[in-house]
Amino acid sequence: MKKKRKILRWSKRSFCNAHVTPLFSLYGHKKGDIMLRKTIRDHITDYVRSRDLPDPVDKKLIRLDPLLSSVVKTRDLTATWNQVMQKVEANCGTCHVISLPDKFPITVKATCRPYSSKSRSGPGIRR
Repeated sequence: MKKKRKILRWSKRSFCNAHVTPLFSLYGHKKGDIMLRKTIRDHITDYVRSRDLPDPVDKKLIRLDPLLSSVVKTRDLTATWNQVMQKVEANCGTCHVISLPDKFPITVKATCRPYSSKSRSGPGIRR
């Protein structure tokens, strides 16, 4: 009978920090809430379309209102959809969710360095 291996699952998420809270509080989020990337993009898209901010001439551009420009941290009057999405995601905090089978997930609000388990060999390294 084979022993079942426990699989550690690790995923990168974003959380609502002080920079982006004014925008996401309109959608019921508060500081410290963990959000998926899809949720962030959906809220930005909904905010822009509900306030009629897409440029009527060039649909690739968004006119920035004071709230959106403070979240994006720019003084420009327009930005592309891609720039807005990337800057808002970059201004959100980063956290990592680590989960094991049959246990509650652990959330770490810090930057984790990638771990590699390579074996080293060479002079002076004993096995």
